[in-house]
Amino acid sequence: MWILNLFYISGWLAIAFAKVPWLLDLGRLSLGFTNGVSNYLKDNMICHFNLCFREAKARKLLLRIYPWSRHRM
Repeated sequence: MWILNLFYISGWLAIAFAKVPWLLDLGRLSLGFTNGVSNYLKDNMICHFNLCFREAKARKLLLRIYPWSRHRM
């Protein structure tokens, strides 16, 4: 994620100190890339953590219902 922070900061710096039009485009491209990748990663991380939480909750419930099944996990 720190790599994305570098792209984000460099994009804003490119926009802020742009002297030529192509530097504005480069800054906007950098910001767009950073936002796109971070949104993709955020959605995947949320799904992954929710799945892990559900699995842990199901495992605890299963151990409560069937305490002798502890050796199977």
